[in-house]
Amino acid sequence: LSLLLLLVPRCHAVAPFPHTFSWKTLPVFFHSQNGTGPWSDEAVKQIARFSLATNEKTHGMRLPNGQKQSEEIAGPYACRQINSQKTGTDAFFYLNSVIDWPFNFALHAKMEANPSWRLKFPNGSDVNLLGNFGYNMTVPEMREAWVNECLNAVSQGCDGCFIDQANVNEGVQGWPASSPVIKRFQEAHMLAISELADRLAPNHYSIFNHLGVTGYNVSTMMIEDFAGSEKCIEVLQTIVQHGLAVEAHAGNEPVGNQCINGDTNAMAAFLIGAGRYSYYHCSHSPYIWNSNPSWPSGPDPWLDWLPEYDFALGEPEGPASRRPSASGSNASLWTRKFASGTVVQFDGGSNNGTIMWANGKIQRGPVVNASSVARSCIWEFI
Repeated sequence: LSLLLLLVPRCHAVAPFPHTFSWKTLPVFFHSQNGTGPWSDEAVKQIARFSLATNEKTHGMRLPNGQKQSEEIAGPYACRQINSQKTGTDAFFYLNSVIDWPFNFALHAKMEANPSWRLKFPNGSDVNLLGNFGYNMTVPEMREAWVNECLNAVSQGCDGCFIDQANVNEGVQGWPASSPVIKRFQEAHMLAISELADRLAPNHYSIFNHLGVTGYNVSTMMIEDFAGSEKCIEVLQTIVQHGLAVEAHAGNEPVGNQCINGDTNAMAAFLIGAGRYSYYHCSHSPYIWNSNPSWPSGPDPWLDWLPEYDFALGEPEGPASRRPSASGSNASLWTRKFASGTVVQFDGGSNNGTIMWANGKIQRGPVVNASSVARSCIWEFI
């Protein structure tokens, strides 16, 4: 079980988000990988249609000839591929802030060579995180090596980094909850994040998964487990009020979600709560964080460009209004209107959304039991 960081942030203003934004159509982002080699030319052109694009951790790990390459090579190459399209897409390198992934990161060799860089249990043995080492950010040399992973990727063509598990410190498992060791690990973890953000600013930035606190020079975060629920609407609204850019990723909930029409319920909840610099995407199993290698011959929830992505939206006419839902107690019916004439509703009593697009198309999501989306938007530290 992950531990949320309960730290007092440093005195920093919210970092400016160095990217353009438009309400003209649904703002969407991309986050996937091709484990069989570099992106094809056709895939690159498609990825470059999205505002933000992250290459997930095993992207390009295996080459067509069967050989392997490190992510420190594959990731920046993918960034350069995307940026070559000159569409204004920002491209990101993947980096975990807790787990030392061994299969394709060159940083792993340094972790093997430096035992003190690894998180330890009270008995001195290495912490085991899904069979992997954990980064001990209390060691300055380890922290600097981690920060340099991102800085090097940026120097080779990426616009920034996607920092996974930015809200948690799983490496302190096994220590008593009252131990000062936990606090040191937590402080060092956040110090690494703030140092990275400071050194990337002002022209580059990171997307921090689950981390939406102001005060660490953070400009952008991801909600990994967004779904059609009032809880997710309120979480998104809070993040927007903090002045942060945010990627809302749907598809994890409910179980078996196939992102039909981009998941109408989650899309409606997103549009109810979205602000300037909010971006959306839904991906489903078996392609939650990877793409179909047969695309475009086969479907892919990341690379397919949905019709909804081109429907007129326009600036919101204001925040969403809410009134009591007739479908459930202690729930609201939310409504929001956009300049194009598009109107969005979300019923918190039945957890379903309706999008009445300006072009006349009406999308209605299915009624969903609250328990099936109860685990959505639970990891965010905001």
